[in-house]
Amino acid sequence: PIYWGNRNWHPFLEETMRRMAGDGVRRALIFVTSAYSGYSACRQYLEDVETARAAIGADAPQFERLPQYCLRPGFVEPLIERVRDALAQIPEDRRGAARLLATAHSIPLAMAQTSKYLEQLTEVARRVAAGAGFSGHRLVFQSRSGRPSEPWLEPDVRAALSEEAAAGATDVVVAPIGEREQYSEDQDALHASAIYYLLENEIVPMFFERREQGPREWVRRMKQSLMYITPQFDCRRMVKEYMDQLYQPAHEQHLRAVAGQFRLTHERARWNARVREVWDRVRFVDSGDGPTGSWISGKPVPVRATIDLGGLQPEDVRVELVMGRVSSNGHLEETEVMVLPLFEQQGAATVFGKEILPDRTGRLGYALRVSPNHFDDPLTRPCTNLLKWSAGG
Repeated sequence: PIYWGNRNWHPFLEETMRRMAGDGVRRALIFVTSAYSGYSACRQYLEDVETARAAIGADAPQFERLPQYCLRPGFVEPLIERVRDALAQIPEDRRGAARLLATAHSIPLAMAQTSKYLEQLTEVARRVAAGAGFSGHRLVFQSRSGRPSEPWLEPDVRAALSEEAAAGATDVVVAPIGEREQYSEDQDALHASAIYYLLENEIVPMFFERREQGPREWVRRMKQSLMYITPQFDCRRMVKEYMDQLYQPAHEQHLRAVAGQFRLTHERARWNARVREVWDRVRFVDSGDGPTGSWISGKPVPVRATIDLGGLQPEDVRVELVMGRVSSNGHLEETEVMVLPLFEQQGAATVFGKEILPDRTGRLGYALRVSPNHFDDPLTRPCTNLLKWSAGG
């Protein structure tokens, strides 16, 4: 069996180890999910394992740690493939001169000297560059924080990009080979600083660089952006999505209705009447507390919604999570919607849920809602007043 334990969210390591002890597990391999060495990435987790073992006592399982996997083919080869994909976007006549910057999160120099983090990154960068066909590359860093007087791993990726431009490079592939950073309160300021740095030192000067024929580099980059971005925003893409997601499904639904002498239409009318009859009894029993504090991008967050369906079946309803950034007034902004599948049955109540992976970091929140599941309706949700909300995390 496989057991899962976390440092900062349920199930915590001690909870998982108590479960393992109750299941009779005496020896197990421990897999720390960080690919690289380091205190925050590995040793701190092992310390927590020993703390949990001490709390459990003699029944605690014995563990043997599996090694880091940053040099394994299964980790390096996908990085090589992504770099090749990026290189293929550069015009063929310029690919040979393209530069590669392999970037990872910076850490304090004193911390780097106590682990193999820098050594491992250097080797991964070398293998990725060789596998993608680059004759040269640089290892650079990002997300530096802490006191300015404290030395961290360098060079910074922003400075390296400026140096490459000054040296005459026209194309640079930036390859993230590290892992997602731990969220800190100053992270938004760091990201904003990086954007302002790029605007101040590269973009704005480029726009005001007036030579004989105007800002040629600015125009070149605009043309390149239009070439890559326009296909995602033109009318053909929009029309195709309307066709694939709305018009074609609606047409196919009409053909099925005609072929069945509108039997499906009569079934839907009866279903609608049944749903409306019992909808007042549908209610959220529990929507969970949600995680506290800031969320970290890429870190799984379990979401559960326990609902009394009032006699309806799980397939009769559509349960959704609406997630977004929490504004200063407590409202959700920049929201996205995810469907929660059936998770389990708890007596008369039905549990819907899944683990979500936020793609943003910071103060996020969510709300839950349930509505009738309108068969194969081509719309994501038809307009209906049969909709109930429950506050979430």
